Amino acid sequence: MSDAISKNSAKSASSFDEGFDGRAEIITAWSRGLAPDPALTVSAWADRYRFLSSRASSEAGRYRTDRTPYMRGVMDALSPGSSARRIVFMKAAQVGATEAGNNWIGYCIHQAPGPFLGVQPTTDLAKRLSQQRIEPLIDESPELRALILPSRSRDSGNTVLAKKFAGGQLVLTGANSAVGLRSMPARYVFLDEVDAYEGDVDGEGDPVALAIARTRTFGHRAKVFLVSTPTIKGLSRIEREFEASDQRRFFVPCPHCGLSQWLKFERLKWTSGEPASAAYHCEACDQPIAEHHKTAMLSAGEWRATATPADPHCVGFHISGLYSPVGWLGWADIAREWEAAQGDDAALKAAKNTLLGETWQERGEAPDWQRLYERREDFAPLVPMCGLILTAGADVQHDRIEVDIWAWGRRLTSALVEHIVLEGDTSREEVWGKLTALLGQTWRHENGARMRIARLAIGRTIRRGVKLWKVSVAVFKSETYRFLRLDRPTDEELAADTPFPDGFMHLPKSVTAEWVKQLVAEQLVTVRDRRGFSKLEWRQMRERNEALDCRVYARAAAWLLGIDRFDDAKFEALEEELRVAAEDEARPVDQRGVTPTTAPVRRSEWLGRRDKWF
Repeated sequence: MSDAISKNSAKSASSFDEGFDGRAEIITAWSRGLAPDPALTVSAWADRYRFLSSRASSEAGRYRTDRTPYMRGVMDALSPGSSARRIVFMKAAQVGATEAGNNWIGYCIHQAPGPFLGVQPTTDLAKRLSQQRIEPLIDESPELRALILPSRSRDSGNTVLAKKFAGGQLVLTGANSAVGLRSMPARYVFLDEVDAYEGDVDGEGDPVALAIARTRTFGHRAKVFLVSTPTIKGLSRIEREFEASDQRRFFVPCPHCGLSQWLKFERLKWTSGEPASAAYHCEACDQPIAEHHKTAMLSAGEWRATATPADPHCVGFHISGLYSPVGWLGWADIAREWEAAQGDDAALKAAKNTLLGETWQERGEAPDWQRLYERREDFAPLVPMCGLILTAGADVQHDRIEVDIWAWGRRLTSALVEHIVLEGDTSREEVWGKLTALLGQTWRHENGARMRIARLAIGRTIRRGVKLWKVSVAVFKSETYRFLRLDRPTDEELAADTPFPDGFMHLPKSVTAEWVKQLVAEQLVTVRDRRGFSKLEWRQMRERNEALDCRVYARAAAWLLGIDRFDDAKFEALEEELRVAAEDEARPVDQRGVTPTTAPVRRSEWLGRRDKWF
């Protein structure tokens, strides 16, 4: 028998040596599988193979890492030769981070293939990234075009959200899709703009944790890249990740004294009202550094760790807009935007996040309830002229449902139209019938039109536990307090047609002092988590806070309707609808038709209508 086996083996070897169809392809595939990861770094690959398309870049042509030298260290940490497994990048807007991630994608497809998961805040943004960035990345690179068949080819494996290539597949998904996050094992995970992710996706947990869990089977060969512009201190994912890293800063030399230092906003100085005079002052010699020195400074810069992480394989990078290369965001631009933001917390927050790549510290103290009570206005139950959409927030207690109806207009201006308490045992049907009837009611607009509630969001308890609605509660509470601190224009200013500030909250005289106290019943405090990191939490400072909860739910309902993204054309359309409705209301009843009534809905049906109400 052994002799027969030897003869067969010899015959097979002879056939292989003689050649057959597909022999070269098999040898190539074996060679690729047995070869170690390449020594080529991501930055070197990008300089050699990457071309920027005019569709996706303002500077089309060959990619040059020297244009943004600080990105070399970030990209090289993504290379297989680096021991880093978790790479964190907290950054200002428009510093080249997304392009670095795209370079990593191209590198992995070409040089170190494996399953790659790219996550954007939403599936729609993932599609946009694919069409505006990934497709041009492939189209402009002959090496990548050869590995990924055109989408029009039959069985190409090339779709908007999935690109197959030899040895792996690129899958793009949104952090709002639990299915997409657990779709496959992944050696590489690119998590872009993580501060915009939901806290809990489809009830399955944190989307970042879900995505990273995909890498477990790859062990030390896996790499995770977390990128974001930060948001609010204590709530920012990217800040927490950066603080857990070795916290690298990009040190650049002073052109006057040579001291290496990382750039800080407080060292950027200019004459008030003259942002064009902005210059960076060295922290050693205090000499002003003109912006034309920046190119040489960046070329000579280097990343230095400023902390010791618990995980030696976790590296973190931080870059601000001060490092933006000449021709992009200038120091004078930063000074101009910072001056323009003064006196406006929302603008300052945006400047802190996008210009400096730093978190915004919300003021944790509650607004003074007495000042709010004194500034109440006489408009309810009419919807004031600023109101274009009605939403409602309902807070469920065991013996009642409290409902607040809010009107929303341009620039997130809002007005409380009515506060309603529906008495009744919420474990029984009667009170839910009252809530149903409320949805059938209308409120008169100041122009004469009748308005219904466009969407209602409800917070409720259920037997054997609490059902948590996926609402950005902390963000909406912070926003509410920021809006409540806005000053009302004086009577003289209003007479001169001075507008109310963006986000101003109008409160009617019909609300009581107790309701106003409930609206400001919580405070933002700093606490430490189990790992010793500080974070901010909202803590209730008095027994009742139903007004604040109802406001948050109503705000969430408005957000879900898309009011934050409405443009002028949309608001003009809403105003026109109200004008037409007012004209219709002014006609005789027999010409208007009959308004249909709403049949009561049972409590069990309410609990099953989540998509409708929220």
